[in-house]
Amino acid sequence: MRSGTDGPMIADLRERLQELHALTALTPLYNPVFQLGLELSRSLEAGTLSLPDVGALVNALEQETLRDRAATLRGRLAPIGREDNLSRFHALLQSNTRGFAEFARTWSRPILHAVFTGHPTFVLTEAQSDAVAAAVQSGAEDAPMPASNGPRPPITLGDEHRQAMAAIRAAQQARDALLGVLFDIAAEKWPKDWRRDFRPMPFRFATWIGYDMDGRTDLSWSTNISFRLAEKAVRLAAYAGDARALGLGEAADRLGAAAAYSEAMAERFAGELTDPAALSEAANALTAPHPDKLLSLGQVIDLIEARATRAEAEEAKGLLTLAAAMRADGLGMGWIHFRMNASQLHNAIRARIDPENRLDLASGTAMSLLRDLLRNTQPLRSNFAALAIENTTALRQFMTMAQILRHIDADAPIRLLIAECEEPQTVMAALYFARLFGIEDKIDISPLFETESAMEHGGRFLDALLAEPSYRDYVRQRGRVAIQTGFSDAGRFVGQIPAALAIERLQGRLARAMEKNGLDRVSALIFNTHGESMGRGGYPGSIADRLTWPMSHWARDQFARRALPTELEASFQGGDGFLYFKSPDIALATLTRIAEAHHAIVAPAPDPFYERTDISLDFYRGIRAAQRAFLEWRSYARAITSFGLSLLNQTGSRKSRRQSDLAAEREMGLRQIRAIPHNAILQQLGYPVNVIAGVGIAAGDKAELVAGVMTDSVRGRQITGLLRAADRLSSIK
Repeated sequence: MRSGTDGPMIADLRERLQELHALTALTPLYNPVFQLGLELSRSLEAGTLSLPDVGALVNALEQETLRDRAATLRGRLAPIGREDNLSRFHALLQSNTRGFAEFARTWSRPILHAVFTGHPTFVLTEAQSDAVAAAVQSGAEDAPMPASNGPRPPITLGDEHRQAMAAIRAAQQARDALLGVLFDIAAEKWPKDWRRDFRPMPFRFATWIGYDMDGRTDLSWSTNISFRLAEKAVRLAAYAGDARALGLGEAADRLGAAAAYSEAMAERFAGELTDPAALSEAANALTAPHPDKLLSLGQVIDLIEARATRAEAEEAKGLLTLAAAMRADGLGMGWIHFRMNASQLHNAIRARIDPENRLDLASGTAMSLLRDLLRNTQPLRSNFAALAIENTTALRQFMTMAQILRHIDADAPIRLLIAECEEPQTVMAALYFARLFGIEDKIDISPLFETESAMEHGGRFLDALLAEPSYRDYVRQRGRVAIQTGFSDAGRFVGQIPAALAIERLQGRLARAMEKNGLDRVSALIFNTHGESMGRGGYPGSIADRLTWPMSHWARDQFARRALPTELEASFQGGDGFLYFKSPDIALATLTRIAEAHHAIVAPAPDPFYERTDISLDFYRGIRAAQRAFLEWRSYARAITSFGLSLLNQTGSRKSRRQSDLAAEREMGLRQIRAIPHNAILQQLGYPVNVIAGVGIAAGDKAELVAGVMTDSVRGRQITGLLRAADRLSSIK
């Protein structure tokens, strides 16, 4: 074996691995990977290979994988150049223009809400992410890549938040470029209408980094307030710069002063607030009247749009682009998602309806008590003093949301995501607290369907919830029914293919329940959370597949045929997901590919996967049964939770294990480990079990029939594509 030269050494090892792999034809028990490892260890013992040689080899292979990653992303997003994508978007608009009313209606609703989510998979260091993005943009196949020498610095919540904000800012700049093309087309085709009657919003952005309390105890309410103020300061400064460039001096001054005020407030809440005097000083400063305390952009938007009606065409386009960005983002970098666990809500509501802890909260009695609570609730006005002394997580979250809406941004609604939500009573409890704190009209309560029970019984859950008059009144007021489907965490409970099919059925049940309960004027806001790896629902294919894997053609058609509007939302997670928005040009390519894919989605032709349910339903049940057996097998859980955790770099600021369970003495199970480490471990161990397991068993003696259905079905081809990708990237050896 050659020593000391990375390129030849890698070539030698690859050649040797192929020689060893050929020997598997002699016996299935032979393991070429183990044998190659043995030969390397003997070379080390003999002195023909040194540890520095091994280090250089690892670095060279790491750089190779980074270049492969860049090539994959570039292939998925190409073309990358700004002018190329603006031309492609212009061509898309020209081909989808049928009249001003339809054009304005089509582009006034977001194609996608893109959510930059927390507990991310920061597989790459920040320097490596930057290098991959540079290679994507340049197209260089031999771009230099930094190696991971030495221990990695810990990933903090501040690091995650900073990178998320950078990704959102690039996305905003890309959206502004697309808005410019939209206004170009509108001005060219409808010169009399576009200034007054065209209010486009092609994309909306959001984040939950800094607001996610599910399974972690290291976030305080002051962190939530500080982050929201810091986001407000950054966004206002950008608005001010754009306004000044457009000649809006007075508005720019007002926005700039509001940015400085918000930054000063953010600094106050970023400090140590355990001292009552410091808390009182910060709270008094934020709640006191101040000329720079801007709580709504309504007047500024009205001023800009009024000026646009009198301006020359090019100036008007710039003014309306700024107004559109303000309307989409509000007084922040985007919308924010608070997240809590259902158990946290249950702990809070018991004090109201079951102080002796004797009641089953899933019972009809509990629902009846919650109805009474909702009927008789009068809003309370909370303050920072009450917030500081409150020790119930759920109540702190509601009180924090109330302070944000009252003192930071009165316009932008807040999403409340409820993790592991399995009963409609949990949503009704959240609605009660929203009404209690006077924010019912400003938050969208979104149950997360992720556990096996939630997916299995989600249809009945939705039927029961939408049958509640108080809930229907609430969603009519908000204009949307919000749900979240968890491909991410589903991998720990049911596996990816059963999860995809269960979620699809759940989406169809939502459409039917909305129709049944007369919610035809209400949107369905469906947040499909998934990660970047196949084990977390991020489809390893095109952007079109990324959109239609979590929300299939069939599921979309369930809403379309009932004339129910949808607001679709998907996550871009951590280091991998943020790469799609690492620069304005890459972000523009991403948004353009999403727009192209969205407008290529058409009503499905008859699909045998849905017509031959005698085959597809048995196939689904077979996979689910096989994967359930794996997930309930104690040896599987032990391999994942004990040995497996040692294979990982840190995946984010959250601990690999839920912090509320750290004191538990019982053996660690899959519910305690987080979804990201779980799925990363599966891939590190050699096979993503929650994708592949059970497929052969499920097909059984109907393999030819199953294969025929899968081949002739759009959905079936997606499923087999996922299986092939998992097999291609893995090795049982």
